[in-house]
Amino acid sequence: MLSLRDRSHGKIVAEITGLLMLDWLVEIDSAVFVFLNSGIVNPVFDFIMPIATNHWFLRGVFAVIVLGLLIFGKKQERIAAIACIVTVALADQLSAQLIKPLVGRIRPCHTLSRFICWSTVRKGLSFPSSHAANSVAMAIHLSYQYPKTMWYLIGFAALVSFSRIAVGVHYPLDVLGWCDCRSV
Repeated sequence: MLSLRDRSHGKIVAEITGLLMLDWLVEIDSAVFVFLNSGIVNPVFDFIMPIATNHWFLRGVFAVIVLGLLIFGKKQERIAAIACIVTVALADQLSAQLIKPLVGRIRPCHTLSRFICWSTVRKGLSFPSSHAANSVAMAIHLSYQYPKTMWYLIGFAALVSFSRIAVGVHYPLDVLGWCDCRSV
């Protein structure tokens, strides 16, 4: 916000325009969320998405990959595994401890009434999705190290990220915002 001393007509108009554009974006994000969450319901997603969004699933896949590299890899693979651990830890802390409190966006399961919610999330903030942050961080890091696995890793990150929308705990921009930050 601008202080009273800095408020000129141009700055006030720019600030109001920015707020209106943000409201417009939030409305679109909510509409896309409702479509993705409720509009593409099917038995396959009903089975897969609660599994893909479970933090133990994400941790399990991460542990298998990292432990596989540490146990069976050579020096370069072990270094890649340790670097992957650091990358994911930084992504997790950046998203959960720094960005979420700064943005303060409430989860859709606490703000919208007509949608499917498979999760029992009772607290926490929405932007960005830490599940997306962690899976995308792992996918990007390991894709640089092992280009032949890139599409598998991207597919895994996309599944985890989309599952957060499907189970009703994140808006699409919560997921895409982090993916965009990581790709830069």
